[in-house]
Order: sequence, then structure tokens, then C-alpha cells
Amino acid sequence: MSMMRTMFVRRMAPLVSLFLLSARSFAAQVPAAPVLTIDGDVETKITLSLAEFRAMEEHTRFAVEAQGRKASYEGVAVTELLRRAGIIVGRAPLERQNVTRVLFVTASDGSQAVFSIAELAPASPDARVILADKRDGEAFPDREGPLRLIVPGDKFPQRSVRSVARLTVITPTAPK
Repeated sequence: MSMMRTMFVRRMAPLVSLFLLSARSFAAQVPAAPVLTIDGDVETKITLSLAEFRAMEEHTRFAVEAQGRKASYEGVAVTELLRRAGIIVGRAPLERQNVTRVLFVTASDGSQAVFSIAELAPASPDARVILADKRDGEAFPDREGPLRLIVPGDKFPQRSVRSVARLTVITPTAPK
């Protein structure tokens, strides 16, 4: 019986290896699921997977104190994400069109927060709005991530949106 088992294993080993090799090859061809879309009134619509987000040159660590608690976040300043989409923000002088533009931050559950583009360009680098993927070196739990908006010093802490999926730039027009 053990001789038959040995022969079976010897004959099956190449097939198992071939199967594992093709599974790896297939997995390499499947693109990573997008976690963030930047769209609306932008020059370039952007869709990023979590791996692409983490690989961004601007991905860095930010020390933040909020509600009496210090934390270290890893992520990208929202102004940098908007620059990639063609919105020039965070540099003086602020372009006239950016004074009237707004940013809708939408979570995967549909909840939203709104910011004026002008308020995203604070004078202090400590007050930058950050799209983070980690807190204190750990990925966010599923109920908060994979991406979370961090708004240091905001008067409205509910604008720190969890599970961010989309950044949409809108240029509203005033009623006449």
C-alpha cells in the first residue's frame, strides 16, 4: 500500500506544481481592487489600489494630537492627492478658482464630509488634512479603514471620515 502511495505522490507532484504555478501567475495578473477614486472637476481622474496608495512618493508619517491624544499616522496629505489630479492647492497665492471649489469626501457607506479647497491649504504643516492608512504603525480595523481622513484641530470632528472611498472636487455656481 505504501508503494502505491509513493507512486501516486510521484505522479501527482508535477501536476500540483503546475497548478500552484498557474495560480500564482493568475493572481499576479488580477489587478488589485481600487480603494480610492479622485474625480469631479479635476484634470486627471485617479483610481488607486491600497498598494498604489502606500507606494506614493508623498506617503509619509504625520504626528497628530487630537482630543488630548497623540498618535502617529501614515498616509498622504489631501493636497498632494489633489495635485496629482491636477488641482493646484497649498501654494501661495491660492488660485482664484480654488477659492470657490469644494471637496466632497465620501465613505464606502455613503456618508460624506465637505471641505472648501481653500481650507485644505493651511499655513501650518501641523494642521494638514491627511488621508491615512495606518495609526501608530497598524492598519486601521475594518470598521475604520482602509483609508481614514484625519483633520487635526477641526471644529467638527465628525469630518474625520472613516472608510474613505472617493474624493470629488466640485465647482458650484451661485444662484442668480
